[in-house]
Amino acid sequence: MTVRESMKLNVISISTDATLEMAAAVMRENRIGTLPVVDHEKKLVGMLRLENLLSLVMPDFVHLVEHFEFAHNFGSLEYAKPDPASLKQPVQEIMEEPVSVEVDSGILRAAALLHFRDLRDLPVVDAENKLVGLVSHVDLGIALMRNWDLPQIATDTSP
Repeated sequence: MTVRESMKLNVISISTDATLEMAAAVMRENRIGTLPVVDHEKKLVGMLRLENLLSLVMPDFVHLVEHFEFAHNFGSLEYAKPDPASLKQPVQEIMEEPVSVEVDSGILRAAALLHFRDLRDLPVVDAENKLVGLVSHVDLGIALMRNWDLPQIATDTSP
């Protein structure tokens, strides 16, 4: 099985000249946590993750504490807003180096990249490094279950 068979084709990306404000709006409106960053030729040049944006408002100690089960809420921290000037920065300021997989790679290669890089989504590129899709850990897990002998169930869509 290849990544091509499991990836999403309709990928939302953002250009290198976009601001963090625009990236945050795109993520919020589309309810996505990974935003591939592409140049004018649609080549993958970076990745912006939700964690990158949230780091603009989260204090450093949050990364040091392993378990938050003891806290029911964090009060005003949950309503923190970034400095408006920081949102005017280009995405290039905080984007990560891209991690991607080629479209014809096997799904276990993609799963390994997700696991070892601690990612939830992985951009998919062609041989010229152009963004052609996105594959998530859920997409890959479902692909691995395709050959399982599972019963058919009716999905209840009522509220």
